[in-house]
Amino acid sequence: MNQKWRRIRFSSPELLLIVGLLLLNVGCFLGKSEIVDAWCRFIVHSLDVRYWTWKSDAAVLVIVAVFVGWSRFKHGKFKQCRGLILVCVILGIVTGVHFGLNMLWNRTGKTFIERQYPKGERPKGDYLPLDYKVHVPPGFWGLGGRRPLIVFLHGAGNVNMDVEDLTEDLVNCLTPEMKKDFPFVVISPASWKHGWKAPQILQILDEATVRWNVDPNRIYLTGLSMGGFGAFHVACDSPKTFAAIVPVCGGGDPSKAERLKTVPTWAFHGDADDVVPYECSANMIDAMLELGHNDARLTNMHGAGHGIAADVYRKPELYQWMLTHRKSSHNMLP
Repeated sequence: MNQKWRRIRFSSPELLLIVGLLLLNVGCFLGKSEIVDAWCRFIVHSLDVRYWTWKSDAAVLVIVAVFVGWSRFKHGKFKQCRGLILVCVILGIVTGVHFGLNMLWNRTGKTFIERQYPKGERPKGDYLPLDYKVHVPPGFWGLGGRRPLIVFLHGAGNVNMDVEDLTEDLVNCLTPEMKKDFPFVVISPASWKHGWKAPQILQILDEATVRWNVDPNRIYLTGLSMGGFGAFHVACDSPKTFAAIVPVCGGGDPSKAERLKTVPTWAFHGDADDVVPYECSANMIDAMLELGHNDARLTNMHGAGHGIAADVYRKPELYQWMLTHRKSSHNMLP
């Protein structure tokens, strides 16, 4: 090695940066590690290294190069910039490795748990934050822009169930082939009480749109049974939030149908449903159409009962329909 490179001495900030970035990359692949969780809580509550991406590494690389380089030149320490070059090379290698590992590790979708409370603990208030699952699509940490998001609301059978144990989940309804190319981030909250409250869903979305790189103009709401009622109810309370809604074997209050006049709606219901009558969906859609809604429809699952979730969520045309709608093209209510 050339003698001049042997004499390079890294400053303390540079060494801390190198070690910190290496630990960051290791932490990204530890998953639900108690060590990582404790580390995150110790540093900053909002920081979770599991969700850092190669883009974060690249940003650190640029920031360090600019600020450290500027500092060295400002004080006339031109020779010490050789150390900066090595730092940048190391960071560049780490970034490349991180990117490659992310691409390999995320060929298939991953599911993460976002807890607000320790497992088994149930809050007492009606509008307190909810635990929820987040399913990210294949290649989520690779190259690409913001992702569309589907919020799935479960039915009464999963009320007061731990978020890890939810049995009703849109992603579980997908076939293996559909999962390979499924483009949506899917969030599945866990409710501890019957019914869904708009403030709790909106609170989740405030965090999710930033953390999960979500396109705010492509947020879709769907739900099953109690969640179908919830889709109508939450959208009525916040019609400007969603690009489209898909209530499944649910229902709503026809007197509030006017609030949805700009929200594309595709409802599904079995006409042999003995749990939630078909008329619950039909009355809501009829009220919307009577008000001049130009994109409200109801698909009658002829002869089907209450268990239509798999049949509905395995329809490729449903997701194609969702992606044709963006919030910016409607929801222009005052």
